[in-house]
Parts: sequence; C-alpha cells; structure tokens
Amino acid sequence: MANIDDLREEVRKRRAAVTAKANRIRRNTGIDLKGTREDPRRDPKVIKKYNSNQLRSYLRDLNNFMLRENGYVPDSSGGFIHKRDWLNYKRGERKFNKIVKRHFESIADIKDPYRNVTIREAEGLFVPESKRAQGEIRHRPYNEINRNPKNIKSAAALKKLQDQINRKSSKEFLDQALAAGRKQAGQMLDNAGLSTLRESLNKLSDKQFDVLWNYWGFAGRLAQIGESGGQRGKTVDSRDVLDAQEKDNIRDDIAEFIKEAKNLKFANNQNRIASSGLTNKQKNQKFVNRRIKY
Repeated sequence: MANIDDLREEVRKRRAAVTAKANRIRRNTGIDLKGTREDPRRDPKVIKKYNSNQLRSYLRDLNNFMLRENGYVPDSSGGFIHKRDWLNYKRGERKFNKIVKRHFESIADIKDPYRNVTIREAEGLFVPESKRAQGEIRHRPYNEINRNPKNIKSAAALKKLQDQINRKSSKEFLDQALAAGRKQAGQMLDNAGLSTLRESLNKLSDKQFDVLWNYWGFAGRLAQIGESGGQRGKTVDSRDVLDAQEKDNIRDDIAEFIKEAKNLKFANNQNRIASSGLTNKQKNQKFVNRRIKY
C-alpha cells in the first residue's frame, strides 16, 4: 500500500496532467474550464492537508477527468456540451438517417406525374443541399439531419434534440406523421373548396399518401389556391390574383394528383405508376400550359 507521501506525489503529477489537458481543450475548442464545476483541480495548499482517504478520493476525480471519453465541444452560447452527450446524440442521428435513407430509396424512383422526373431527380433539381443536410425540406417527416454543436444553444437544448431524434426513430412516428398530414390535407381541400375530394384522398394507402403529400408538388399546388381564397392583393407567378380559369386549372390538377397517387403500385419493392390515359408528352404540355410552379 502506498504511503501518504507517494499518494501526494501521484496526485501532484495527475493534477499537472489535468492542467495540460485543460489547456489543450482551451487551445483546440476555446472552452475554458478553469473555475467551472467540470474542473477537478483544487488549491495545492489544501491538498497538503489531506489524509490518505481524501487523497485517494481526489485522485479518482482527477483520473475521471483524464478519461478519453471525458471531453467537451463548444455550443452556440459560449458554453460547452459534454463530448459523451454529443457522441450519444450523433449515434442517434446516424440511426435516424439510416431510416430516412431506407425510406427514401423505397420511393426514389417513382416519377412525379407533372414534372416527369423521378423523386430522386427532383431532389437535385429543387432542393438545396444545405437544406437537405439540416432536415428542413417542406413538411416531410423524414429528412436527413447533420447538426453541428456550434448551432446548439446548450446541453438542455441537446437533450431536447436527443428526445426528438429518438421519437422520430420510433416505429410509430411515420404513422403519426401521415395521420397528421391527412388531417392537414383535408383541411386544405376544404379551404380550397374541394371537399368532394376528401373521400378519394382518404382512400389512398399510407404509401400512396406519403408520396403525394411529402414528395410530389401536390401540397404546394393546393396551397396556391387555399392561400389565395380569391382575395385581391395575393400574388401568384408575379401576377396580382388567381383568375377563375387559373383556379379551375388548379382544382383539376389537385384531382389529377390524387388520381395518379391512387394508381401507384407497390409490389415486390418495385414502384411504378399505372397508366392514367395520358402520355408523358401530354402531361408535360398540360404542366407547361398552366404555368405550374412549385
């Protein structure tokens, strides 16, 4: 058993190692731990008075600080987040992103009936990479997320994000999100004077509705007429208002969107659209003539 002088010397050396690590953290991250509750260093004058048990207890505190996993990353408010908490969050984020990717691949080769491009192709054409990385695409339940600790306000904020990512990774999340989407879409149909389409919308399977609502231009097109409400002062395509013909065109498009979604077939992991009687050329001409913009 080490005598008290040996313990005191070991504590002195370990305290010096802690100081070196704290200095590296400050240089590399800008985080100054001095005087915080994370700093295990104590006044050397006090340590000289410690007995053997106190020295052993203090040595454990110093050794815990020196553990490899005991690190810190800067947050957005000038404070810090424990590295172990950040790594735990990122593990959850990676798990969620795998779910997102698997889900996207299951529908990526479906064609948008009006743009005449696949969902995968539309992503590159219409969605900025930065928005996709931060998970900010429209109202979709599934978007890849890649957060940086410098964009997180505090450890408490990280805890909320951790809970959120865990919830979104659950089996129930997509079902709940699609149910909420159906409710919102129904309300928008009512606002647009298209309540008669509610029944057709409700008959879509979850997969069909997911594609329609989250990956095609349906929601944007529906919002155009729902937000205008026929009132003056609204702008559409840099013009003042939607005229009666434009409203009729949008209503026709909404009905066609739902019809195309109903024709979506999911069998043997292959996604295809059954024929609606229109050729791609006809659909594209219809699209151009109506000046649809999403």
